[in-house]
Amino acid sequence: MEINRTKRLDNAQFYSGNYPKFAAFFHDTRSSTFSSAFNWWNTTPARVGTAYIVDRDGTIYEVFDPRGWSWHLGIKGDDNFFEKHAIGVEFVSRGFLHRRRDNSFVWYPLYPNKQQFTTIPENEVYTLTKPWRGYSFYHKYTNKQVEAVKWLIPYLYYNFKIPVQTKYLQTFYKYHADVVSNHLPGFWTHSTVRPEGEDKYDLFPQPNMIKAIQDSLKILKIASKKKKEDYI
Repeated sequence: MEINRTKRLDNAQFYSGNYPKFAAFFHDTRSSTFSSAFNWWNTTPARVGTAYIVDRDGTIYEVFDPRGWSWHLGIKGDDNFFEKHAIGVEFVSRGFLHRRRDNSFVWYPLYPNKQQFTTIPENEVYTLTKPWRGYSFYHKYTNKQVEAVKWLIPYLYYNFKIPVQTKYLQTFYKYHADVVSNHLPGFWTHSTVRPEGEDKYDLFPQPNMIKAIQDSLKILKIASKKKKEDYI
């Protein structure tokens, strides 16, 4: 596997520099394709985005130099520390879905506005046994995205010296206030630092995705079985 650097954001869409990184955060694009997220970021003045986007086919795009930074967390009272010193990774996924009366599943891009919607094939829907942050139906992460994260975690670990967390390894995707207050290093998700009720849910706990991340971190934590030279 390798990093695709053929698509790059305009320089005005991120802050260049060389900021030491000690954490990585996983997100959903809330879009249907890599291009829709990439093009939207390139047309807004807010400098919102992440260095990496993992497409539905498993392609890992690096859209700006990850030594720089852009807005991707929106943490209150953090003085932008995590924004500058964490690498963001987006997975192309529409996020939470709704089941209509006819039992079809739809994605509302402007939710709660329901005038526009896209119907999602049932085989792309993951149904949780217990709702996650108020929703039971989500746009499933693909098997190729799951395989991609297994490669990307050691890549970030070796190339940016991002350490594996010493706590919350089993619950890295749940909200933990001290991750922010103590600037804990490690691999986290958007929902780790945004409490329930703040409109963030990514990554949702799809079991094979969560397990892939946990297993990758455990391998790195206990004298890595992966070859460093395969990732640098």
